[in-house]
Amino acid sequence: MFKYCKAQGIPTPLTFHDWDTFVQAVADGQIAFPIFMKPICGSGSVGAHKVYTMEQAKNDWFSGQHDYIIQELMTEGDCDADVYVDAISHKAVAAFSKRKIETRIGGASKTISYKDPKLFAFIEKIASAFKFCGPLDMDFFIKDGEYLLSEVNPRFGGAYLHAYGAGVDFFPLIWNNMNGIENQSIIGQYEDDILMLMYDDVVIRKKSELVNDNFSLI
Repeated sequence: MFKYCKAQGIPTPLTFHDWDTFVQAVADGQIAFPIFMKPICGSGSVGAHKVYTMEQAKNDWFSGQHDYIIQELMTEGDCDADVYVDAISHKAVAAFSKRKIETRIGGASKTISYKDPKLFAFIEKIASAFKFCGPLDMDFFIKDGEYLLSEVNPRFGGAYLHAYGAGVDFFPLIWNNMNGIENQSIIGQYEDDILMLMYDDVVIRKKSELVNDNFSLI
């Protein structure tokens, strides 16, 4: 994906999947420690970590625990967007962007909405470079005031409820496409500073309060 984005002129974090190429890049000053290592195929941030020295990077790379990629460490913030790409025009027609306030187990648990025309234009450029269709979850890093694409998940994002609750409803868009109707853009049609807070709760009840004679917990 890094190579494809680079060829399409889409900014994305510098990424390596070859040890010798990475070592040469360090020697050439293209990338410097600390760096970021993560499995090329992973979930829930398992195996993702900062690395501070070449010795540590080499030990982790050749440990056999994961098939790693190495990326430049992004420290200037991040955000994500719930995006709908029309199934007929293949253009981005809805985008709900939010800043992450808190992340747990790889997913955002506290987010706040915001709007930036620069990000919306970047999302439209990304959609034009790929042939996506339907709901997407896009993640971005920020570097020197510019957005860099981190990843695209071709599905509803785990925090899509925030977009839905703020009025960015993908389901009429899906229904239109199912009926051969091309959607018009509604990008940016929501309010700034709408918060979403996810939380876990504990429920303690007697068994008799939750089940009846026709159902068993066992």
